[in-house]
Amino acid sequence: MKRFFLVLFLVCFFWSSGTWAGEQLSYTTAQTIIDNSRTILAETTASHWVDTSMLIWVNMGVQDISSKTGCLDTSYTVVLTSGISEYAISSGTSFFGIKTALYQSGTSTFKGLSQGNPQSMGHVAPTIGEPVYWYKSGNNIGIYPYPASSGNTVYALLSRRPTSIGLTGTVPIPAIYDNTLTFWVIAMAFLEDKNNTFGKSFMDLYREDLKFYVPSYELWPFKKIEEIIK
Repeated sequence: MKRFFLVLFLVCFFWSSGTWAGEQLSYTTAQTIIDNSRTILAETTASHWVDTSMLIWVNMGVQDISSKTGCLDTSYTVVLTSGISEYAISSGTSFFGIKTALYQSGTSTFKGLSQGNPQSMGHVAPTIGEPVYWYKSGNNIGIYPYPASSGNTVYALLSRRPTSIGLTGTVPIPAIYDNTLTFWVIAMAFLEDKNNTFGKSFMDLYREDLKFYVPSYELWPFKKIEEIIK
């Protein structure tokens, strides 16, 4: 019972101490997130939960937060070539998916592209002209109608996938999510222990914290592709 009230007190403290910090990246290390998690778990010295496992959970949480909040979204530039519909996204660019795309012709004319279906290529008139639709194909972004000229640009908004960090590595997401990430690690620790009650409680705290900063996070950003051909 004492352990339960200690956990509850520490959760309230961490929850109330969260502050808005803009979108500045966190300077917190993975080890600090783990240490903060251990404090709430009432295990200040590693004994039951080892750092190796907790580091895995830190990296899992970073990926989950970045994919749900879009905090690491980045723009990828594609220069169009006449008659070419698909363009490879560099193999060095790790991403979860493409959220949307913007077409630029000339120096100041921009137009948002709609997500399309590659099965509709050749069926949507005109088949050659200014791009109207984009689609994802493996690590490629495709556009149609086929571009009629070379040199114009498409900017793809990518949901970037962060690289894993070690214990001394800095958490690569904004500082406002430090407490959120701590809740994730604690939830995973309890779930590994088959303590589903505490695990679910902390996962609920994690989700509520995400919702506080990004109310629409539950709306998965990659919508289902619809068939354009009627």
